[in-house]
Amino acid sequence: LDRRSRRPHDGNLPMKSLDPALQAHLDDGTTTLAWCWRIARADGVTFGFTDHDRTLSFDGADFEPESGLTASEVRAGSDLSVDAQDAEGVLTSDRITETDSGVEDVSDIPRVLRRLVDIGECEEVYVGHKLYLAPTTPRWISVGEGVSAFLGVSEPPDGLSLVDSDNHDIVRRLRVGTDDEVAILELAGVQEVSLSEWLVPPGYLRHASRRMRQPARSDAVTLGRFWDLLEEALTEEGLTVSADAEVRFLGGRPGDFFGRHNSAQPEGRWTTDPGEGLWCAYRRGYGDTHWHPCIVAVAGDGQRALDLYDEDEWRWAVLARGRRVGAEEVVRADGLRIQLTFPAPVQLRAAMDILGSPSGAWAWDVSPKGPDLWRLLT
Repeated sequence: LDRRSRRPHDGNLPMKSLDPALQAHLDDGTTTLAWCWRIARADGVTFGFTDHDRTLSFDGADFEPESGLTASEVRAGSDLSVDAQDAEGVLTSDRITETDSGVEDVSDIPRVLRRLVDIGECEEVYVGHKLYLAPTTPRWISVGEGVSAFLGVSEPPDGLSLVDSDNHDIVRRLRVGTDDEVAILELAGVQEVSLSEWLVPPGYLRHASRRMRQPARSDAVTLGRFWDLLEEALTEEGLTVSADAEVRFLGGRPGDFFGRHNSAQPEGRWTTDPGEGLWCAYRRGYGDTHWHPCIVAVAGDGQRALDLYDEDEWRWAVLARGRRVGAEEVVRADGLRIQLTFPAPVQLRAAMDILGSPSGAWAWDVSPKGPDLWRLLT
């Protein structure tokens, strides 16, 4: 992602100019032009690529031919907007390997991009049938003690200082404690939003809308009501669980060791004999590693299951069941650290990433004066 600064201008529009030799070449009528891309790695190593059919050498670099990139036309305007040009394709070169010095494990890239979408720095858009990532409007959220989370793919405006954070912190944090610092963000077009505004709409509404087959509103569908919708879907669409099926139920006491549903033997809060009731569960599928998230009604010797759409719906179901039956999942907070005792849905995990820096499994270091996420959810 290209992070570019957005700075206030002085009213003078920039002029677009070309080198005289290039201008003369363009004026000739018949041109032979090629696009070149230079990529500089963080450790100083550079790579050159071109859409020409032979290697080009200039400015102290060699540009490899036919490397997989195709350039679009340049879209330019007479205003202050940055000229736009796309390069589409996949870079290929014998000089690029996964073991190159200074290159991080490429397997982390999808995870990082997914988290950027989750926190709102990027959004998924479809052009035709292709999925792309697009930058969202830059925003900032106060997280306490003069520190704010900056959400945007561009660089923060000049005049603001970044707060040091560890390598696991996906969010960039700024010092924003004075009116002048707020004005710098406003002039750069960075919008201030509160955490409660960022949480709209709550993540479970997406799943509720799918169950209702119509848009769900937060004033009509509370978290507890979402559990009712799942129970109604189970009644209408659920299937009988065969006697030889393997099902792990989430029971136990909220706040205790959670455990893994797919361990060799039931551990933590997981059990195969929960008693009668409606439970969040996993049902074994094919193989040793495939388990279906579901809710299961147990009545006597019979069981009836509703498979859920995905892990996120299951995690919201856990919170919704706790709200409905009066056995809320436990969040431990000591002022400087928040520890979850359950796996959080995507939206709540992203909200915690905004509020604080990850400090362990399901744990974040936060400001004692930051927004109370769990109060906002109620």
